[in-house]
Amino acid sequence: GMDHLEGFLTPEGARKANKEIYDWAKSNKATAFVNKNLNDLVEDSSGNLVELYPSESFKTKKNKILEIIYDEKSLVTNLVGDYNFQNIYLAMSVGKYFKIDTVTALEAVCKYQPSSKRSQLLTQNGTDFIVDCYNANPSSMQLSLESFIKTSPHPRGVILGDMLELGSYSDVEHKKVMDYVLKQELDLIIFIGKDFKKALDSTTVEKRQMTHFFQDSLLAQKWFAEENKNKTFDGFTILLKGSRGIKVEKILEST
Repeated sequence: GMDHLEGFLTPEGARKANKEIYDWAKSNKATAFVNKNLNDLVEDSSGNLVELYPSESFKTKKNKILEIIYDEKSLVTNLVGDYNFQNIYLAMSVGKYFKIDTVTALEAVCKYQPSSKRSQLLTQNGTDFIVDCYNANPSSMQLSLESFIKTSPHPRGVILGDMLELGSYSDVEHKKVMDYVLKQELDLIIFIGKDFKKALDSTTVEKRQMTHFFQDSLLAQKWFAEENKNKTFDGFTILLKGSRGIKVEKILEST
């Protein structure tokens, strides 16, 4: 993905750094677990001892909470975001490698409680918050937004903080996110940070009466708390997403 580009400089630089893990595994005769649907990973792990996954696929329901259908049984996780299927498939592959049967592994996945602002669903004062703001880059931001739009009912909104460490890619990637968000049917849009401000300044948002911008999360928190005194956001589902340095989760301190 497009992560830490300020250090890696380009997506190709990030890929090269990730390949070092495969190179280490090869020299130490360690097994690498590789997603067979991602051509770059398959190519970079060529010559390794590999376990390819997924070996099977699971159906899911378009609910706010990720629900897996296996062998005609419904298994409800504690995760939000269908992007987590990639993590589940990897976990299942590791389990299979160590002779853990599918049902036992899936039950273990369902017991997992997300924490540390990673794919958490929290309800506070009548508002559901999808807390996925441990960090953010263009790849993870797009996946979070697409999943949120598919699965969250109205009224719904997003509170998005800057994606840091993008280097020369920052302007164009923040503009891409901005353009995508403004095309969606959302009842609340909040952007936080100077990079989104630059994108917002170049975008026409007149049709978005519920679009707001704040320089930092503390100012956004104060506005949200004031607005919510009258339970403005009761019944809302709100996605929180942004880089660690923005601390989007401060919004939760105001509810």
